[in-house]
Amino acid sequence: MVSVNQVPTSARASIADTNGTPSIVALTDVILFTFLTAYLGWSLVYAANEAPSSIAIQIVLSFNGILGLVGLRRSLLRGYPLFVVFFLFSFLFHSLAPLQQIAERKSPIFHETDVLLLASALCIPFTLFGLFLVFRRRPKSSTAHRQAGLLNSSLLRFQGRDTTLLLVVTGATTTALLLYYLPVLFTNRQAASSALSSDASKTALIFLHAFVDPFAFVGAFVGLLVSIRSSDHGRAFLFGAITLLAAVVNNPLIHARYQSSALIVFALLAIYGWNRTRLILYTIIAGISVSPIFNSLFRYNSVSNDTRRLENFFAHMDYDALNIFCYTIIWVRERGIEYGNNLFGALLFFIPRSLWNEKGQHPAQIIFGYLKEYEGYTIDNLSSPPPVEGYLAFGVMGALALPLVVAMTFDAIERRAALAQPFSPWQLIVCMLVMMAMIFLRGPLQVGFAEAVMRCLTILATTYLLYAGAVMKPRHRAHVRKARRTQF
Repeated sequence: MVSVNQVPTSARASIADTNGTPSIVALTDVILFTFLTAYLGWSLVYAANEAPSSIAIQIVLSFNGILGLVGLRRSLLRGYPLFVVFFLFSFLFHSLAPLQQIAERKSPIFHETDVLLLASALCIPFTLFGLFLVFRRRPKSSTAHRQAGLLNSSLLRFQGRDTTLLLVVTGATTTALLLYYLPVLFTNRQAASSALSSDASKTALIFLHAFVDPFAFVGAFVGLLVSIRSSDHGRAFLFGAITLLAAVVNNPLIHARYQSSALIVFALLAIYGWNRTRLILYTIIAGISVSPIFNSLFRYNSVSNDTRRLENFFAHMDYDALNIFCYTIIWVRERGIEYGNNLFGALLFFIPRSLWNEKGQHPAQIIFGYLKEYEGYTIDNLSSPPPVEGYLAFGVMGALALPLVVAMTFDAIERRAALAQPFSPWQLIVCMLVMMAMIFLRGPLQVGFAEAVMRCLTILATTYLLYAGAVMKPRHRAHVRKARRTQF
């Protein structure tokens, strides 16, 4: 996104190190995909030994895992960032994790083989739709940009002196957030949520965490890069200081892991390029590898011992997509479909429930009675990927249609970014959506969609403040000249 000549010398060295030589990159890819394939095979053998009665289901899940790896490899090589997340999600949540959970007998629902087989089979179209789109797409010429528009034009066209309005707004926002969060800034999520919940309504907290908090970082960081590009060292220093303070506000101690990681990945991609797929993949894998540490140390007031072995690393409720799907299927058989009510509730997330009493809920809330009775769950922050949301809304047709809509949306966004100018709002939107795509796919849709939209708005707000700052400046000079002529 930012070319080598547009960033400081230290960053250029980092970029060169990241790129490496082709042979090293190829070797690293071979090692990674060999490991993932072997890990999938090992999980299949382990599941077959521990639960031989469901071998057919395990083969279906393993087949979906192979499809996911094919799509992941294609997306990695072609530079499709959202589809890297798409296929990695499919591999983990719709193949690897279910195999390990079946082997560990993590859920009583896995004894319902007909339900388990249907849920496993309905995960395959999700992957196939993505495969169709990434193999159908043809690479575009890097010079084939769209006609310039506000969202397609590079933000690097602005000068340091155009960032005054952005500097004032991000500075004031960050200062206010620091004062607000100060009592809980270095505690943990449970303590922070308990302390802040009494200060504002749920809708206000969602707006705060999904828009205001990330805007402080996004606006300051974009201002920093624009100032560096225009060699305005004074403003670069000020934006750098605000960026550091905004990072403290958005620290992972008091925010959900996906919220903090989305900003980390956004910053990396804003510097190194919106479609640096290897950077995306290895960052996500590294984050997953250390996730038990965050579960153990930073999430609750009391420290728990979250230790996992390689053979059951994903046999955890964080990856419970398939058993939630199974319970959803049983719920629909007994109670009927929602006729899209859960989807409308997600799309119209900005309408408070106080104004819309019949607003649709997400799947885990709807079927929570089952989950509490049979699984012993005490929270509804559970997985509900697009096939689950679609099945609850419209049955089998919904389980097929919603994944297709999601895959087509990812494809459309990537195409727009590929045709936009470097460091344009469209490309920055992809930088932000890369990690948000994981929570969007994991579900619930009401959370993922709201978070994705609000964080895209941070990019638009930053763009507007830069544009407004550039427009106001000539008007101010014209007003001064007119006032001088009047005096004489």
